[in-house]
Amino acid sequence: PHDNAPYLEDLTFLEKFTDLKDLDLYVASETDLTPIETKRSLTTLRIYSDDSTTLDVSQLTRLYNLQAIVLGGEHGILQLKSSAELPELRILELDMETLDPSVFELLSQTPGLEFLRLQSYMGTDLKPLSQLSRLRAVMLNGDAPLDLTPLTACSNLEVCSIAPWSSVTIPDGLPVETEPSTAFNIMTEVERQYVEERYLS
Repeated sequence: PHDNAPYLEDLTFLEKFTDLKDLDLYVASETDLTPIETKRSLTTLRIYSDDSTTLDVSQLTRLYNLQAIVLGGEHGILQLKSSAELPELRILELDMETLDPSVFELLSQTPGLEFLRLQSYMGTDLKPLSQLSRLRAVMLNGDAPLDLTPLTACSNLEVCSIAPWSSVTIPDGLPVETEPSTAFNIMTEVERQYVEERYLS
C-alpha cells in the first residue's frame, strides 16, 4: 500500500462491471461498500481502508482470496462479517492494529481455508483456528503474548510462521518458522492449484 494512494468515497462505478473477478482498491472509512458486497462474481478481493470499516462478504461465495488491510493506525478496526458459508475461500490475509471478534466468527464459515495471515493479534485467542481442518499455513505477526496450542488441532498444518520477537507459547511438535519462506511458498502453491482447478482443468 502507498500512503499517497487515493481513497475512494464512491464505488457506484463498480456497477458497470457485471462479471468482475479481481478487485484491488483503497476506500475511505465512510464509503458505502454495498457495490463490493453485492459483486457476487468476485474471486479475489484486496481492500485497503484508511480507518475502521465494516465489510459483509455474505454474498461473495466465490471468493478464494481475501485480503483486508486497515491503515488507520492503532484505532483502525475491521469488522468482517458473513452470514453464509464461503466454501471457496482458500486464502485470508488481515492486517490491522486490533482484531475485531467478528474475524474469528467468520472463520466458522471458511471450511476450506488453507492459508491465514494475521498481521496483528492483540489479545487474540486462537481457539477458533482449531476448527480449520484444511489449514496448511498460518502467519502471525505481533508482540502480544500468544498461545499457539490450539493450532495442534489443525491436522493439515505444515507451518506456523511467527515474528522473531514474538512472545508465544509453542507446544511440542508444532512446526514453527521465524522466516516466512515456507508459509509464502504454501500460499503460492494454493494460488497455483486454484488456477489449475478452475481455469486449466
